[in-house]
Amino acid sequence: MPPFLPALVRRAAGEIERLLSSAVEQGQDMIAQAQHHRAEIDRLRAEAAAQRERADRLERALAEQSAGLEAVRRQVGALVCDLNERLLPQLDARIHESEQDVTRLATRMLRAGQEAERQQSRLAAAEQRLADLRERTGRLEQRTGIWRELQANVARLGEDLDRLRAAGRPVDLPGAGGRNGHEVHP
Repeated sequence: MPPFLPALVRRAAGEIERLLSSAVEQGQDMIAQAQHHRAEIDRLRAEAAAQRERADRLERALAEQSAGLEAVRRQVGALVCDLNERLLPQLDARIHESEQDVTRLATRMLRAGQEAERQQSRLAAAEQRLADLRERTGRLEQRTGIWRELQANVARLGEDLDRLRAAGRPVDLPGAGGRNGHEVHP
């Protein structure tokens, strides 16, 4: 064997040993990384399972709430139907009664308005008659005043005549012709 061969073999063995040692280190690093990745994967799987469980709980809660809401919807629907069956006929009847009451009231008010117009025209006619009577009364009072004045003048004239007769003198009556040549005798 040539003398350089054992050195070459040693060098090759050293190189192989170094490569193996490097490969072992790399393998150990890769195993450590794989274990780290495996732990990360296990953690992520556990989180995913927890999230899935939480999602399942939320879905169940939503389903329960949905069922509760559906029950409430049914109850409200039944209540509305019940109220419609009970109240609507009464409301319709009350509305009809109210409409009749309003119609009767409007008719009464219309009649009252017509009656008020008639009373107003009667009142206006009565006021006109009263004004006419007042005017006539005023004229009558005026005539009565003139008549009283005339009566008072006649009474004074009578008294004057009586005095003149008592004195024995002839009496000249105005308009009786005493100055016109006619004598007046007592």
